[in-house]
Order: sequence, then C-alpha cells, then structure tokens
Amino acid sequence: MRGIKNPLFILAVIAAALGTTVLIVVEDEDAEYRTEDVFPESVIVNDELKPKFEFPDELRTTDLEVNRFIDRFFRICGEAKYSEFKLMYTSEPGTEIPPARFESTFNVLKEARITKLRRLPDLKQFEGPTWLIVAEFDLENFAAVDKNDGNVIRLVVGTESGKLKIRPITRDAIDQIEAYEARLQAKADAATTPIP
Repeated sequence: MRGIKNPLFILAVIAAALGTTVLIVVEDEDAEYRTEDVFPESVIVNDELKPKFEFPDELRTTDLEVNRFIDRFFRICGEAKYSEFKLMYTSEPGTEIPPARFESTFNVLKEARITKLRRLPDLKQFEGPTWLIVAEFDLENFAAVDKNDGNVIRLVVGTESGKLKIRPITRDAIDQIEAYEARLQAKADAATTPIP
C-alpha cells in the first residue's frame, strides 16, 4: 500500500471497507455539450409573434386539474418550452413531435381559441376520464401553409401512466366521437320535441 498514490483507488478501498458506493464522474474534455442539445428549447425572438391562446371561462370544466393542465399546456406552447411540452404530450409511439417541428408550428401560429371542451365516454387509450378539446387557430401571414381563419384542431386530454397527457386523435376516433355526439343530439332533440 505504501507505493499506491492514486487517490481514486484509495477512495474505492475506503468505500468498500465502509460498505458504501462511490460514484466517480470523469469529465470528457473533448466532448462539447450545449444545454440546447440536451434540453432543446425553441426561441421566439419577437415577443409580438408569440401565439395568443384563449380558454374562455364559460367552457371550463368543473375538473380544476383539467383546466390547470390546459392553461399550463397553452402557456408553455406560447413560451415555446419544448422540454416542458414533451412532459405533457403523449408518449405513445408514432406521435412524437421533434423540436424543429414544434418550433416551426408555434412560430407560424398566431392565435388558438378553445371552442369546445367536453368529457367523452371512456377511451381505451386512457386510464380514466377523457376530455375532447376543439380549438380554432389562425396562422401568421408568412406561414407557408393554408392561412385561412377558422382552421380546426381536435385534441384529447386523458391520463397516461398516472399523469394527464394531451394527444392528437385519429380520424377513426373523430368519427366515433362525432357519431356519439350526433346520437346525443338526436336524443336531446327528441326529448324537447313536443308531441302533436
């Protein structure tokens, strides 16, 4: 032991004697890591170009957790915080949104307005109550896609692995939802129609 001068070896021997674990971190001087590479955040340079989001009070649900989730989701999208967006967005395979797409989407989005929020019948993809969000959105004049006002997007909020997540819905799911809503409307209309 007299000739051993390596402090890491001595530390490992002491740790073994004490029955503890030592984590040794070796710095790689050749590697260049930037925070943006590890936790990419999009940047909207001009504050005036940040998208505006509207979630009218009259559309809010009695489930305050869902309201807070939607408010927070809109806020982080408006601030272009990709890392937080990833925590709130579904982790379902095939639905990934890479940072570049996230940035391009929210840099051309001018405004989004929730026009409908309603609870849906249970969906097998989620562990509990599921909420349909219907929103209209407007794009900036420089957007290289359809710029018409009144574009509509449908999303669902539900629980995945014990946490609320938001996700797009498939065309099949939209068809099922619209058929369900049509049946509900037909029942409501039948109940209010006076009998001659």
